[in-house]
Amino acid sequence: MTEYFQHGTTSKEMNTVLTSDIPKRSNMVVEDIHSFILRVYLNPAPDRRGAARPQFNLEYVNQGISRRLQNLDDVLKELTDRVELILHDPDGSLN
Repeated sequence: MTEYFQHGTTSKEMNTVLTSDIPKRSNMVVEDIHSFILRVYLNPAPDRRGAARPQFNLEYVNQGISRRLQNLDDVLKELTDRVELILHDPDGSLN
């Protein structure tokens, strides 16, 4: 398995690398893998003198859901809620 990613690696290449260690006879299927992407944007202060303000974008790839959040506590709560739902009801959906 590749231990690092070069700048410019496509998501398809990364997915191939990340899933290449799943044994061929594994009972794991693609639906058993849940993917989340967290993007952090640093918006400059309005006067350009203050500290940058973070904005978070949490994407649940499997369901195509994306949420914009203003602070890390909200991100962690959203992620925790979604993972708990997955663990308790893997076939259920949260919209």
